[in-house]
Amino acid sequence: MIGKIKHSIPIKISLAILIIEAVLLTVMGVYYSSRFSEEIDRRVADKLALPGILMNQRALPYDSVEDLHALSEVVQETVLEAFVFKREGKVFFTADPTKEGRAYTDFLSEVEKGNLGADLSRSLQTFFTTQAGGHFLSNITPLRAEGKLLGGLYLRISTDDIEKEKRGVVLFFCVGAFLTILLTTLVEAIVVHRLCVPRIVTTLDTIKHYGNGDFSARIDSVGVRDEIGELMLQVNQLLETISDYTGKLHAINLAGEDLFRSAKRQEILAIAARTAEKNLPVKVAEVGGPACKYVFSLPVFADNAENCFPILQFIGLSSYDRLRPVDTSFVYALSGLMVSALNRIDAFERITQAEEKYRYLFTSALEGIFRTRVDGSLLDANPAFAAMAGFDSAEEMVNSVSDISKFYLDQQDRVELMQVLAREGKAQDYEVVFKRRDGSAFPATVSARAVKNDNGEIQVIEGRITDISERSQREKEKQDRLATEAATRARLLMVEDLEQKNRQLQETLDELRNTQLQLIQSEKMAAIGMTAGGVAHDLNNILSGIISYPELLLLGLPAESELRRPLESILASGRRAAAVVADLLTLAQGSAKVRQNILLDSLVEEYLQSIEFKQMMRDYPNVTVSSVYEGGDMCIICSPVHIQKVIMNLVMNAVEALSSLGGSVTLHTRHTVGGPEGKLIGQDLVVLEVRDDGPGIPPESRGRIFEPFYTRKVMGKKGTGLGLTVVWNVIREHQGRIELDCDSPGTTFRIYLPAQKIAVNEKIEVELENDLRGKGSILIVDDEPLQRDIAGKMLTIFGYQVEAVASGEEAVAHLREKRVDLVVLDMLLPPRINCLHTYLQIVHLHPGQKALIVSGFSESSDVKQAMQLGVGGFVKKPYTMAQIAGAVKDELGKNQASSGSTLPN
Repeated sequence: MIGKIKHSIPIKISLAILIIEAVLLTVMGVYYSSRFSEEIDRRVADKLALPGILMNQRALPYDSVEDLHALSEVVQETVLEAFVFKREGKVFFTADPTKEGRAYTDFLSEVEKGNLGADLSRSLQTFFTTQAGGHFLSNITPLRAEGKLLGGLYLRISTDDIEKEKRGVVLFFCVGAFLTILLTTLVEAIVVHRLCVPRIVTTLDTIKHYGNGDFSARIDSVGVRDEIGELMLQVNQLLETISDYTGKLHAINLAGEDLFRSAKRQEILAIAARTAEKNLPVKVAEVGGPACKYVFSLPVFADNAENCFPILQFIGLSSYDRLRPVDTSFVYALSGLMVSALNRIDAFERITQAEEKYRYLFTSALEGIFRTRVDGSLLDANPAFAAMAGFDSAEEMVNSVSDISKFYLDQQDRVELMQVLAREGKAQDYEVVFKRRDGSAFPATVSARAVKNDNGEIQVIEGRITDISERSQREKEKQDRLATEAATRARLLMVEDLEQKNRQLQETLDELRNTQLQLIQSEKMAAIGMTAGGVAHDLNNILSGIISYPELLLLGLPAESELRRPLESILASGRRAAAVVADLLTLAQGSAKVRQNILLDSLVEEYLQSIEFKQMMRDYPNVTVSSVYEGGDMCIICSPVHIQKVIMNLVMNAVEALSSLGGSVTLHTRHTVGGPEGKLIGQDLVVLEVRDDGPGIPPESRGRIFEPFYTRKVMGKKGTGLGLTVVWNVIREHQGRIELDCDSPGTTFRIYLPAQKIAVNEKIEVELENDLRGKGSILIVDDEPLQRDIAGKMLTIFGYQVEAVASGEEAVAHLREKRVDLVVLDMLLPPRINCLHTYLQIVHLHPGQKALIVSGFSESSDVKQAMQLGVGGFVKKPYTMAQIAGAVKDELGKNQASSGSTLPN
């Protein structure tokens, strides 16, 4: 029953109305019941005072108290006792003769004695109750003659019937109040339920269906076009835009995979043309065809002199002759993928040429060159070495020889050579005696080096062999020997040079391979970045309606209204959507450039105390999270918001990986010196480890986890494929490194960040002014009708006079006719004149004109130049009422800007 009340808006509204009316009627009942009781008591008191008044007017004799029945008819109440007493207090007229001559106080109760007393200067009354439960009212009226006090009249009546009458009135009022509350509550609940509740419930149900993966969910009917109707239309528009951008992103992702696998330029052009024609109403223009207007070209930057790429030109189908914003983002992303793929093919060709050059040097060398494993198996040999050993070709030797040690005449030479390589890592001109294939021997020198792995174990032996069999024959003649030695030295120098070139070639190959991997990752990140930039701007414009209209509605609702909760839910959903757009902007533009020094331990602890973390732990009660802080007082220079995003993504992935079987997650911070890369060696570092004891990441997925849109979760329900991509980007931009360790049970992500021992920034609390209202005229310049409507309504609420136009030209024309106190400019305006040019023309008309810039993008070079020329501030969409009103009030409160800025021609 309680759960039904919590989830039913009509019931909660009815209960609220019921409580309010009950309180009001209770207060009214108490008030009017007390007034009614006082009125009854006053009338009874007037009746009791009547006999005394008549006696003072000589209209009623004093001895009338002896007849209680006649006296009761005068009072209109049953008189139980009455007597007249003298000024001295002696009774001289009474219905009971035995009381005559006695003091009248002898016949009063204790309550009457205390309240009536001996004061006869005025009439006195008192209510009292006997031990038997009877209720009585007594009255003493002073009796006078010619202004002199003679004595007093005492009367006593029963008030039991009067009390019953009072209770009857209260009961009647309670029954009437109950029926009134019941009927009014029922009528008001029916009216509210029929007018408002179904539309809000429909909107929430549609958002829930879409959030659960039903991407076809839409609001069928919005009803009346009021604020709620506009909100429902904006929700539909948001869902349509998200679906459109999602389709384009999916197409770009598929095209990226095809381009990654392509190996020829023509294949890349075909994939790009096919993708563009499939997703846009265009076709490739025929070479040599009739002249026509091209909609766009691929690559977009093909006119750059440094890039000699083939160009694809497209013409529109039907009346399609101009790209929409979503199509522009799609074309730029596809162009970026295309350029990256063409660059990759060029890089592969350069690598192939380098390998051919290396192979030529290897095969044409005069000395024997070889590569073997530690066990003696031959990996490679050049023709000179094969000829020394008696083979016709190097291929025959490699295929025939399983152990090179059998070519040593003395096996001890092989053992000693391996000892030298293990101890020193290289051997220079080590003399040995080799056997040929036919068994004949010849003296030779061996120069070799050991190639070791990270653990110091020898993996491969590379070296050269020089045949010195003729040296002994030439020793007989000194000149021949000297010539042989000179030739040998020359050959050794040549071999050393060859070794150096070999090492340089190997380093070049390694560098090219690393460049290839980074190029592949950059291709995907560039595509996502270019698409995300356009997505973020359009979504921020749409999210302005989702965030701002509920805020406007909440302003007009009372605090106790039950409509506040669903509207606040919609507002919170819009702000979460804005957070997703912030993730896209992180991919497009990187993390914040304004950073501060802060302890990593404090960032971890702040996240563990956050509402998001506690809600996640309630959702996964079988998972435990612990922390170990050993970072000390080493600070990192970072953007705290983005580093906390990294912590949240890693912890959320670990907890969700353990959700089915349960387990534990550990966050460990520590301080170290040096790191896994050369550029980090010798630096102070702080390390964050996020470790879980779950099943780990499959080997086939480990190389792809940082790729955009790659996820092993259900896309759209539990994952977007951007979490670890954002982590990778943020850590890279903070000059750090992230490692994945799956060797031990579970999974460990290890992050290295540069650190230093400096003071932690003091936390600065900024509170908005309580009063954001102001006065003045404002001109809104924005090409989006929704943005003009939102900004106008917000600033009107705060007391400003607002006018709006849709372009820079309209703004300039308006200001020629009429001046305003402040201009609010959108950064992206229709293509004729942009934000910067519009502001230049405005300050030319009115030097010192105050202005603000708003946009869904981050600050661009145009914005910064405009701010240098006098624009007072930048507000990022979507903004709240407090943000835009605070920025406007701050700008209007500044002193008039000087007009001495130099404007460009």
